[in-house]
Amino acid sequence: MLTEKAFKTMTEANKDYVTFHRVIEPKSGKKEFGNIIVNPLKPFKGGEQKIYSPLESVVNNTYLFRAIGERNVANKNAIDLILKIKEIDPTAFPEVYKSPLRTKETRVTSEELKKIGIDVSKLDTEILDGFSLFRKEQGYLKPTEIQIFRDGKREVYEVGKDFARAFSRLDRTVWDDITKYIGVPTKMLRAGATQINPEFMYNNIPRDAFQSSILSKTWHPPFFSTIQGAAILIKPIRTALGYQPIFEQYVKSGAYRSSLVQMDRNYFQKSYKDLFTGIKPLNVITKPFEILRVISENSEALNRIGNFKFSLDKYLKEGFELKEAIRKAGYDSKVNPVDYLRSGVASRQMNLVSAFFTARIGALTSVVEAFKARPYATTAKSLAYISLLSFYNWLQNHDDPDYQRLSQIRKDLFWNFKITNSSITDLLGAAGAKEIKEKGYFYFSLPKPFELGLLFGTGTERLLDYYKTKDPEAIKNFSLNFIKDFSKSFIPIPDVGKPIFEAWSEKSLFTGQPIVPNSLKNLPAEYQVTQHTTETSKLVGQLIRTITGDDFSGLSSPLQIDNAIRNWTGPVGNQLAKAIDKVLIESGLIDDPIKPDVPIHEQFFFRLIAAKNPDRNAQPVTDFYKEWEKVSKRLNAIKNFRDSGDIISADKEEAKLPVNYIDLEIAFKAIRFKEEQIRNIFNAKGFSAEEKRENITYLIDSIIDESIISLKRFKQK
Repeated sequence: MLTEKAFKTMTEANKDYVTFHRVIEPKSGKKEFGNIIVNPLKPFKGGEQKIYSPLESVVNNTYLFRAIGERNVANKNAIDLILKIKEIDPTAFPEVYKSPLRTKETRVTSEELKKIGIDVSKLDTEILDGFSLFRKEQGYLKPTEIQIFRDGKREVYEVGKDFARAFSRLDRTVWDDITKYIGVPTKMLRAGATQINPEFMYNNIPRDAFQSSILSKTWHPPFFSTIQGAAILIKPIRTALGYQPIFEQYVKSGAYRSSLVQMDRNYFQKSYKDLFTGIKPLNVITKPFEILRVISENSEALNRIGNFKFSLDKYLKEGFELKEAIRKAGYDSKVNPVDYLRSGVASRQMNLVSAFFTARIGALTSVVEAFKARPYATTAKSLAYISLLSFYNWLQNHDDPDYQRLSQIRKDLFWNFKITNSSITDLLGAAGAKEIKEKGYFYFSLPKPFELGLLFGTGTERLLDYYKTKDPEAIKNFSLNFIKDFSKSFIPIPDVGKPIFEAWSEKSLFTGQPIVPNSLKNLPAEYQVTQHTTETSKLVGQLIRTITGDDFSGLSSPLQIDNAIRNWTGPVGNQLAKAIDKVLIESGLIDDPIKPDVPIHEQFFFRLIAAKNPDRNAQPVTDFYKEWEKVSKRLNAIKNFRDSGDIISADKEEAKLPVNYIDLEIAFKAIRFKEEQIRNIFNAKGFSAEEKRENITYLIDSIIDESIISLKRFKQK
């Protein structure tokens, strides 16, 4: 952007410069020569416009100038690449060429010359009448042009409208104003799901560790970059190991600003206030939300920093100069595992209303680029780091009935390793019941990376299932789920409308599981609750029913309301609703429902690490209702035909019934009876919280057993 000489001259001449950013409203009116070209000597006087903090303005200017510089590097490299291609093939990129310098003529009147201090009395009238100024246009760009600075000199290129628009970040439309309102749930979701959510940290670190090691241009096992990154990020360790220069180089590279978690303006403003009200020896953060935000941001940086060091070492060994090696390593760590800020104009606009749209697009882009650039190395690392672990996971679990009871989403997104009787099972509340000598166990869940984990991890497990059972459904279901998951990445559904869409479809867009368990769907909305339903959602549902007078509206279902809270605020919002429950109970505004006791392994955060007790959405139950729904619809059709006297159609439908459909019908009645028992226990006042949990867990286990046995009989020929 500037030559070194110009930079030194500018800084030397402005040592006492202080930024004073004001809110300046644009003035309307006719622009004339005398209004634009004025005497540069002006009196210094104050104004009433708001002045931002000078220190904040300095920081904002630093980010702005850095962004301008980085954009200039990107634009210059793109133009240079196109020019090299045109040297080889002059017919390529015909729309790209260097724009000629344009001049603009400005006619000047004698009155305007007087305003700027020129004595016109000695000038001839003919000269004054033909007096014009010709200046080269410097700031104006056509919609089809971009500008670059090369060694401090401005160059303008004609590139076409689409290219120019893609490189512009100044696109402000009415969409920005609309998203101020419909984008509020998106902002809350990003905060509740990432910035202040401890569960995000546990999920993100292992997933990034696997994906980073696979996408890296160097060879290192998973978590090696995580450990290396932690050593560089934690100041006492990096000081002891001499990693301070590497950390500074990482910050200079620009990769430090590629995380999903971003700090807003108010967060910086608080730091300014602290700076002026008291100097502290350490950068102490006291508010819980800020602590979580900083930890979450740094958890994303661990693998990036480690990957930066590996890439930097690689480029230095290859003979690159330090400056170029830092830039290339910075880019590698920005896109590995994913650059959340890499997006086009349209995707940036959609990301304002769909929280993780650009994150999914960026992740897919990073994976595709790695396979395209290094197909053999990327495939080999995927097989070694993911497929082998999935093969081991399948060997340990494929014959384990406890593992089969887990939900399919748990098996698809996590590797699950069984931990039996130990001090850990006792600590997590997963010990077995002593009176019946039940074996204590839980599954330690390790998150799989999303795209690569689904393809090389879950895909491997499904292939092994098919090899063992010869059931084509194993491959068919996986293929359909993979296609649906891949397709959803390119469909930015606005977060504000997700709860409404899911209430209509009765399924979660993320997990594919029913929002309301199948056993509760036919009940009035008031009774669509489980042991995990919050009292707050029950009160909101009651209010909706009072206003609408509709006891069966899905909008008043407590389960649907809880789902809306999760969709708009993430897991943290659900925990906030539970905190409100406690306040309402303690204040006496609502009666204590004496909910079933929740062991540690089912509580917030720990539920990700440990899995044991399945709920009503356990995979066998979901599979059972999927088959029963088909049979039930056909039985209803038969009944309707018989009631209307259409015996022929009734007989045709009856002939289509599966041979062993009666097994499903018997099981459905048994499951419905047990669901009634669960509701009675849940609402009973004569049981303690622990007794409720034990009885409900026993009944849910028996429902799962009923589903497994009936499905097995149903599929027998």
